[in-house]
Amino acid sequence: MKPLTIGVDMDGILVDLMPTWLDWYHANLAHDDENVAIEDITRDLHHIVKAGKKVFDALNTPGWFKDLPELPGAIAALKLLVKQGHNVVICTSPGNSVDAPSDKTRWIRRNAPFLDKTNMIITHQKHLCCFDVLIDDDPKKIMKYKMTWPKAKLMGIAWPWNTDAPYDVRAEGWKDPAAAWGTMVSAIAKYAQTA
Repeated sequence: MKPLTIGVDMDGILVDLMPTWLDWYHANLAHDDENVAIEDITRDLHHIVKAGKKVFDALNTPGWFKDLPELPGAIAALKLLVKQGHNVVICTSPGNSVDAPSDKTRWIRRNAPFLDKTNMIITHQKHLCCFDVLIDDDPKKIMKYKMTWPKAKLMGIAWPWNTDAPYDVRAEGWKDPAAAWGTMVSAIAKYAQTA
């Protein structure tokens, strides 16, 4: 088996961002007649909600990212990938907040202390990083990565907003993320045998 370098996104892959974000939105900005569910988010959230880009106010709050819950099964899957000898690198977006990078770093150090502390890249431009496998939920990032690194394997958890992304593995699904992670870990093991 060839050890692979695996880039792993945080939001929607390791971290269960959307339920907390929607709860915040409904408590702070939603109109009385508005009830947005995950199933409704078929594109960027600010295009779905009536408040538009004001929805990003939550993500710009100091401390927002550091205490978000783990997506079930994610940390166990990372541990297994590391145990199998793969080089797991967290590759996450800094958002628009000066606090998000340090909050995300704290989250990783607290929840995944087994990862090498130097294996974290914070960038909007993930396509500038070379991985054998990229695991991400953002269809725009997946499309750009596929154009830049056509031989890389692209994986992600199936969410309503990423149905059209050119994944090699789009693991079902967001309602059972532990099973989705199991699917991706199995696909990585098969790829490592043939790479």
